[in-house]
Amino acid sequence: MARGFVLAAPASGAGKTTLASALILALRRRGQAVQPFKVGPDYIDPSFLSLAAGRPCGNLDGFLTPRLLPWIVEEESRGADLIALEGVMGLYDGLGPEGLYSTAWVARELALPVVLAVDASASATSVAALVHGFASLPGAPEVAGVLANRVSGPRHGDLVREALAQFSCPPLLGWVPPLEETLPSRHLGLVQAFERAATGEVLERVASVLEDSVDLEALVRLCREPRGAAVPPVFPEPVRTPDGSPLVLAVARDEAFSFLYRESLACLEALGVTLAPFSPLRDEALPEGTRGVYLPGGYPEEHLDELAANEPLLAALRTAHASGVSFYGECGGMMFLARILTDRVGRTAPLAGLLDLEISFRKRLSRFGYVTCTAREDTLLFPAGASFPAHEFHYSHAQGEEPRAFDVLRASGGEGWKEGYTRPGLLAGYGHVNLLACPEAAARWLRASVTAPGVRPLPSSRPRKRGRALMVCGTTSDAGKSFLVTGLCRLFARRGLKVAPFKAQNMALNATSVPGGGEIGTAQAVQAEACGIPPEVRHNPVLLKPLGDSRSQVILLGRPWKEAPAREYHRDLSGHAFRVAREALEGLLSENDLVVMEGAGSPAEMNLYPHDIVNLRAARAARAPVILAGDIERGGVLASLCGTLEVLPQEDRGLVAALVVNRFRGDPTLFDEGVRFLEERTRRPVLGVLPYDPSLRLPAEDSLNRKDLGEGPLRVAVVALPHLANFTDFDALGEEGCRVVFAERPSDLAGADLVVLPGTKTTFADLRWLRERGFGEAIEAAADRGTPVWGICGGYQMLGRILRDPEGIEEVGEMPGLGLLPVETVFGEPKVADLAEGRMEAGAGWLGALRGGGVSGYEIHAGRTAPLGDLPEGAGFPLWTLKRGGRKIPDGAWAREGRVFGGYLHGAADHPFFRRGLLDFLRASKGLPPLEGPAPTGAELRLARYDRLADFLEAHLDMKRLEGLMEEGGR
Repeated sequence: MARGFVLAAPASGAGKTTLASALILALRRRGQAVQPFKVGPDYIDPSFLSLAAGRPCGNLDGFLTPRLLPWIVEEESRGADLIALEGVMGLYDGLGPEGLYSTAWVARELALPVVLAVDASASATSVAALVHGFASLPGAPEVAGVLANRVSGPRHGDLVREALAQFSCPPLLGWVPPLEETLPSRHLGLVQAFERAATGEVLERVASVLEDSVDLEALVRLCREPRGAAVPPVFPEPVRTPDGSPLVLAVARDEAFSFLYRESLACLEALGVTLAPFSPLRDEALPEGTRGVYLPGGYPEEHLDELAANEPLLAALRTAHASGVSFYGECGGMMFLARILTDRVGRTAPLAGLLDLEISFRKRLSRFGYVTCTAREDTLLFPAGASFPAHEFHYSHAQGEEPRAFDVLRASGGEGWKEGYTRPGLLAGYGHVNLLACPEAAARWLRASVTAPGVRPLPSSRPRKRGRALMVCGTTSDAGKSFLVTGLCRLFARRGLKVAPFKAQNMALNATSVPGGGEIGTAQAVQAEACGIPPEVRHNPVLLKPLGDSRSQVILLGRPWKEAPAREYHRDLSGHAFRVAREALEGLLSENDLVVMEGAGSPAEMNLYPHDIVNLRAARAARAPVILAGDIERGGVLASLCGTLEVLPQEDRGLVAALVVNRFRGDPTLFDEGVRFLEERTRRPVLGVLPYDPSLRLPAEDSLNRKDLGEGPLRVAVVALPHLANFTDFDALGEEGCRVVFAERPSDLAGADLVVLPGTKTTFADLRWLRERGFGEAIEAAADRGTPVWGICGGYQMLGRILRDPEGIEEVGEMPGLGLLPVETVFGEPKVADLAEGRMEAGAGWLGALRGGGVSGYEIHAGRTAPLGDLPEGAGFPLWTLKRGGRKIPDGAWAREGRVFGGYLHGAADHPFFRRGLLDFLRASKGLPPLEGPAPTGAELRLARYDRLADFLEAHLDMKRLEGLMEEGGR
């Protein structure tokens, strides 16, 4: 039989798992086949030991599997050269002051030598005192060697070695320097090995360190064969189905459900079961022929939104249960069967609903330790009165009226409680059970399952296709998120990938209509254009359009849904909004190679965190690595990047995979020390330091970030309304010889060659503001001077004679307009949000030269505008005729021989025919020649800008590293 040793430590946190895994890997490199075991009821550490050994790790637990330890060791170490046991907690820490079932207890039971790993940082001779105490405690196992961890160097190691020898302690087998790389952890322990592709590389590097500093030959020499009679468990007769078909038991196995004892699965197979693994995260149906479902523990709270999004599987579980398929759930598996789960930061989602329970998390442990459970009535696994050992370790608690299945007592004594839930064909509870200790219970479950008809295959039973995702968040608003997302969309689309943008929720007045109707934030329309695809409502499924006084109009999938104050939206509506967004995201992931996601504001707004649906919650749902961008131009970029990571909840902090520093002015090598500081402090790579380049300007996402644009002889003054919307209407003018300025004061209109009254979300309120600030008189004076005035959408409405709102779309009543156009506007439903194209109709002045020509853009408005009375001389209606839904819609009006004009069409300046006609008229008015050369469309102008942006990012980002993060994030 193979010889073995036990690696133990004085306390938890000494690095046992890292050291044990690296030792196993170092021995394996020397040709030794090593069988790993973990002492105690642990599911997480065995994943690292298994990875290092290349063999499945077993559990040795004297409480859960009494009298079976020698048999488990003998059975599972067949074919191995060595046996390596990693201890649990401190060497003597177990049940009660006697330390029952501790690492020391197991070492004594198996007569295996112990290697004690001690933290030698800031000590030397004191290490000898610590080791002497552990080795000489009455009833101590044989401590045969010492491994000193966190040793500063050879001299420090020699001092420890000499101290141990001087006081006749076990010898020092080697020492380990402080390791830069550590294994990440979360609330239940280490992050499981299979969840991080880089875990194997970390262990390889640590193993190389140990090969240089640990006497592996001495370690092998001290190993001994374990002792004890290997008495096998007594299994009942295998369970057969009536027709002889396989007895299929579906076992949940993925990142969310992995807390399974190898011995439990072996017990089920010994009873005749065919185990069929499935993924609640990825599979849409249960395996064919399933008669029972095993839902082990794990981290469902870490994958809450992904589990809730897999509605086909949730429906399949409900259907299977109704048809007689049995269900057994432990801890996380029980949580998955509940109706509602609220995670550690307060995010809530519905799950399977087979138990009428609501699960929520506490900041402190709810239960931890060995327990003995006694069935209060007949259950799926245990008859009334039967007792069995179990282990509990959870931060959550369940609320609901479900009857309790068990009376529970702590193994250490004290007051008991009632726990577990039972229904016909279903048993679930917080206790983790090793079925090898109670094979009759497993057989009882299987006998109850053989009469189930078995799940039939469904067309959707294949794992769902899922593209990769990448998210960009910022430490603040305007940190460069849209800039990065747009550039990355273009970059990866040019490489031949099918790419789509996504922003779960956008708050902006700058919106764009999409094909088929509906509106989304302009930033996502721009990103879709950079991908080379038409924009659609799924790219921005939730759009909040501010109405003032902390109220917003909520647009879901392009259509108005509700109006709500911020508090009501976050408290009552954001849950539904996220479910809509998540469904849209899942659809995009299934149809694309890559979805590039954009966050909003900062991901660390902790006052709103439980209701934040756009940042890390969306990233988690997509399994997207997150790039965190900081704007150095604002100052404090080191503090903002480090501080953002610091305040994030631990369970979400790991989603942030890399950093980017944006808008650096000057020599970027001056920030080399800053890069080193960030990488050392955050343990995350800095993908790049992006130079400041104002020529790479993109349309601003909201009016707070608008900036004057363009250069040239023509000055276009856009009135900066408080609720200015769709201010990208003028971007193309800035590309062709215009200086576009946003007028904050009436005096800013002086000297303008064109005055634009733009769109607005609140026409009545902004018209009132316009008059109060004196803009009304200034616009009228400009028109009287002959300066052209253009009204777009809300601005068009204001230029009319009167505005009426009988239904209270904005506010009940009516208000006189500026009276520069002979039209009236009546507000009412339904809201128009669609693309539009048509032909010019005006026949006066410069507009007459455009008559019959094409025009295109989009509409977003709730008002209907029509001529009022007889049209005066030099005025007319319509400005253009638009096609919408197969109908021709007259729209727009002009007056003063075309020097005052307006209509509902946004994006008209993107159309080269209309833009060149307007600009040549303005240029002629100043004695300038017409523009020469081909007139590009607005889209052509933007695409050239996207290409420059993609080239810029490709030059300044570490693309190889970024692609590696994307590959790992999609696992």
